[in-house]
Amino acid sequence: MGRFVELLQSGGGSRYGEGVFGLSIYGGGDAVVQLPVGLVLKDNSFEAKIDRQDLMFADGRVSYGEEIEERKLVVEGYVDADDRAAHLALMNQIRYQACLPGQRLRINTGHYINLARLRSLDDEPVEGMDRTVARVKIEWQVDDPFWYAESEETRTFAMGGNGSFQIDLSSLPNCHRGQHPQITISSPVFLPVGTSQITNVTDGGLTCRYGDPYLGFGNSATIDCVAGTVTRLDGTTKTNTIRYFEGEFLRMVPGLNDFSYVGPACTLTFKWRPRWL
Repeated sequence: MGRFVELLQSGGGSRYGEGVFGLSIYGGGDAVVQLPVGLVLKDNSFEAKIDRQDLMFADGRVSYGEEIEERKLVVEGYVDADDRAAHLALMNQIRYQACLPGQRLRINTGHYINLARLRSLDDEPVEGMDRTVARVKIEWQVDDPFWYAESEETRTFAMGGNGSFQIDLSSLPNCHRGQHPQITISSPVFLPVGTSQITNVTDGGLTCRYGDPYLGFGNSATIDCVAGTVTRLDGTTKTNTIRYFEGEFLRMVPGLNDFSYVGPACTLTFKWRPRWL
């Protein structure tokens, strides 16, 4: 949580009265609602799902995997306004946006978390302040526990056949250990691709293979390691081709990732959205 407290206090947000916004709610097709500076992230904790018997290796090591429990997210603090009417208008706007489905909570450095549903919103006026100052607490259910960067990362590699390449995540040292990419295999316009095998040597040799007899002559296939889907794109036509896929959906770990490729000439494009716990 310390990382996000630092980011929240870095400024750079829009202004409401004399304060600086560090948090905002957006998504679902509605306008962005900036939260007053008095509201800060209070609870960003999480718990891992662990089954030691299933995940114990022969040498005694334990893999804690990728599974994180759903959690709650709490934003709270004091909100003040010029008068009671202004306070009620602001809270009505926040309440309306917080209840909408498909919302995101954004911090002012371009990171967001997906909000599943509103659990509670408390608005308690402070005594002696003419009901213009209130202690506000907002609590959301969060089914997807990760914070995401709003900007995606992309790396492209022209493979002339069997070979190797690297993806360096050293610039993102605090990222969660599993960065799951979308991998697009693009074929030359004059050749079929056949079977392609991609291995992340750094991640214990995790490997996937794609052998689509119809991949070639300028079309492409995308292995979505986030959604667990495989799709071939022919012009504007998308076809579910997961039957031609085998192995594991790949991920990238912090630091330098060494990949090997076995297969015919093609272009590989890795696209991912960095995420944090």
